[in-house]
Amino acid sequence: MNWRYQYTKRKFLAGIFLFLLCSSVTVRSGWLSAGEVSQAVTRVWEKDGARMVYVPGGEFTMGSDSGYPDEKPAHRVVVSPYWIDVYEVTNAQYARFVRATGYRAQGAWKLLNTPGRENLPVQNISWNDAVAYSAWAGKRLPSEAEWELAARGPQGLTYPWGNEWKPERCIWEGHRASPEPDIVVVDSLPEGKSPAGCYHMAGNALEWCADFYRPYPVNARMPKQRLMYRVARGGGRHASNPKLLRCSIRYPMGSSWWTDETGFRCVASGNFTKGKAAGKKRGGT
Repeated sequence: MNWRYQYTKRKFLAGIFLFLLCSSVTVRSGWLSAGEVSQAVTRVWEKDGARMVYVPGGEFTMGSDSGYPDEKPAHRVVVSPYWIDVYEVTNAQYARFVRATGYRAQGAWKLLNTPGRENLPVQNISWNDAVAYSAWAGKRLPSEAEWELAARGPQGLTYPWGNEWKPERCIWEGHRASPEPDIVVVDSLPEGKSPAGCYHMAGNALEWCADFYRPYPVNARMPKQRLMYRVARGGGRHASNPKLLRCSIRYPMGSSWWTDETGFRCVASGNFTKGKAAGKKRGGT
């Protein structure tokens, strides 16, 4: 009887150990702590040279019950794995697309593409302009859910860096003393990274998403002819209030509209095992 007890006990403990080991691996190959951002799974997208980071997907709470009416209600959403650009699309990348295709943009992006601004986020971009670039690059615009998950993580952070407002971690109206805060290069302010390791998901450029603007929870049967606007996310350099820079904030805009804030980043569907990783897998060698 004693040997059976000992055998069962060891088997039970081995099961617990295996469970904890698997749980640990899942966490380490998923979301980042502040000290793990540099260990993210990344790849370089061949077409446009963009560095992308792998987001393992999963279930998270989208929206906010304490935000504006169009952020309510907070609701659970399941997102499949995907890759997202670490940085906003730059003037240099957009210029390369235009040279390659002869595309005539709706927005006056060239006005802000002066010498020395190559690594700044492209702006004055309409939703249609962003879609055209994404298609050329073999990618697409992120859904609202994909964008928000990459910005706030499964823990549902208020801001990309945490739940506490840190004015120095993003480019917004109050970041500089001048009345017109300028944008900054896309790989700046690493202290403002999101849990996925993305830069400037609050402030700097206002980023287009693929979705139509509609109430939560999303009703897929809502007639499309009644859906007049697309959605932009992330606030922008002219945001004058911290509330306008939260991860759950939504900006309805027409697909042909553009401002000196509107830019974008791209995503690509797929699992880590289907892509060519340029960096190390978290916890791997």
